[in-house]
Amino acid sequence: MRDFADATRSYESWMAERLDLRAATPRQRQRFGAAIAEKHRAIAASDVAFLRGTFYWWLERWQELDARIRNAPRLLAVGDLHLENFGVWRDEEGRLVWGVNDVDEAHELPFTNDLVRLMTSIWLAVEDGALGIEHERAADELLGAYRKALKGEGAPFVLESEHQWLRKLALVSVEDGQKFWDDLLKLDDDIDVEPDAADLLREQLRRGAEVERIVYRLAGVGSMGRPRYVALAQWQGGLIAREAKAALPSAAHWRAQTYAEPNQAPRALLRRARRAADAALHLDKGWVVRRLSPESRKIELKEVAEHGRAARLVRAMGVELANLHLGTAHNPAGLRRYLRVMPKDWLAETAERMAKAIAKDRAAMAPAK
Repeated sequence: MRDFADATRSYESWMAERLDLRAATPRQRQRFGAAIAEKHRAIAASDVAFLRGTFYWWLERWQELDARIRNAPRLLAVGDLHLENFGVWRDEEGRLVWGVNDVDEAHELPFTNDLVRLMTSIWLAVEDGALGIEHERAADELLGAYRKALKGEGAPFVLESEHQWLRKLALVSVEDGQKFWDDLLKLDDDIDVEPDAADLLREQLRRGAEVERIVYRLAGVGSMGRPRYVALAQWQGGLIAREAKAALPSAAHWRAQTYAEPNQAPRALLRRARRAADAALHLDKGWVVRRLSPESRKIELKEVAEHGRAARLVRAMGVELANLHLGTAHNPAGLRRYLRVMPKDWLAETAERMAKAIAKDRAAMAPAK
């Protein structure tokens, strides 16, 4: 297995090639370098951030696991699944919906990948005191909810008459809503916005919306380095926003040295998922375009811990993962049978192993310059 530094250099070179930085402006290339440097600082700061920002390295560590886990039945999986990949959106009826909101790394993988990676992020959050639940109980709740949900046809989390506990966690205060818009308005105008991104942003805004500014935004951890542009527009008395983020194929293609079109796998995964789709999400021409708003957000873990909802949230995550796997698994009943013969506590023990590997890898990183 290559070491982390070599893998990181290789992956970032692949990113630059796929983003075609040779054709970029000097300012765009400078922003790429600055974003990568910021990513290095972020992943060196905590194990949770390291997990989020290094899916390419996770694929290397994955090869060290027991063959029963590595060779589990394959399906179109989320890939880079973790606690921060759950959020809220509006469907075509305007209903508030909760679920996995980032599938950039979707790829054909063992179905166990999503379970182990999600449980590893839970393990790290518990270690940090950010989630009020014991490790082993979290693993049991997650796996139990996932297995049970695989027996059904899907259970979307529409936060209307049901799931009021989750809706309360998702609601945004007036102060937080104002801060969201204030933070966007502070961003610098972008004079180097890529034409394809600018065109898509305008296409995805509401009819009659008047674009006031297009700004550059640095966000995320794993996606740092990809250009992000936000169109801020006035529409019927208030601000609205759309973000365009450059799409890349999954890091699994980097590792296997194979080619794929950006957005192909994410589009297929979302199309087949058993849930209420995000009406404002658009994947096209190498970009991911989505609505930005105060309510389109992830639920903060501190809010979950304060309300004593950790076990309930973990169960909901297991059900939501099944909502995605039910759409892409060739034989959901086969997944349940596979899980029945797995050793007791396999998920907790594997997550602990991966969490320790992450801590070791992060500790071995060279100090950021």
